[in-house]
Amino acid sequence: MASINVRGMPPAELEGFLSQLGEPRYRATQVFQRIHRHRARDLDEWSEVPRRLRAALQEAGAAATLEVVERARGGDGTEKVILACGASARNRPAAGAREIEAVWIPGGGRRTVCVSSQVGCSLDCTFCATAALEFRGNLEPWQIVDQVYALERLRGERASNVVFMGMGEPFHNYDRVLAAAHLLHHPEGASIGARHITISTAGITPGVVRFTAERQPFNLAISLNHPDPELRAQIMPITVRHPLPELLEAARRYTVERRRRITFEYVMMPGVNM
Repeated sequence: MASINVRGMPPAELEGFLSQLGEPRYRATQVFQRIHRHRARDLDEWSEVPRRLRAALQEAGAAATLEVVERARGGDGTEKVILACGASARNRPAAGAREIEAVWIPGGGRRTVCVSSQVGCSLDCTFCATAALEFRGNLEPWQIVDQVYALERLRGERASNVVFMGMGEPFHNYDRVLAAAHLLHHPEGASIGARHITISTAGITPGVVRFTAERQPFNLAISLNHPDPELRAQIMPITVRHPLPELLEAARRYTVERRRRITFEYVMMPGVNM
């Protein structure tokens, strides 16, 4: 049970897991709501859950949370936190520190949390600081969701929007990213509207195709940064593997089949794309 975290389980999976521990079916609803609706981080806050179950989960580390190790706040209310990932994360290629960042961005009546999907990044975008970091693995759904809840707890208010635009390429961790998005969207939990959750990709064309085919309800954003394929490849090497014309064709199919808009993102760089 050491590699399992109940914070990343949807209700059906949670029900199956708890039934193996001899718990009744309704216990899954209690636990899910405690985690995602009430944002309870400490097991002592799970008042309706038996102490024996809380003790078992505590001992196995099956309800671990991320640890905030650093925070910095800007004059406009923006706040960035550095969080230490738990040892239960999978896909760890090397030992050592595993830290990620998440950002609280207020403005326009919204309270947006920008979350990371990986520790580091395997892409080499020239304008991105994360590209200088070693890629140390994918985040699990609970580690993605807990970034939102950790910031909410620090701020004392609930997030209205979530963007997958932090460290890492979300479509290189597709299954876990979408699992986290659905946890945040679940009506028995955080209940953040699908139109308030955005997945941003640097241009992983197969991910866009799959996102479209699965009819995912969330917003899609593409980090474009240059309209010329050759010049874009100079600042975003991923263009070589996923050519810009193919990416844009996948984007067109998304807008036609889903009748949804796409946000194209630009980082403005003097002498490069301005």
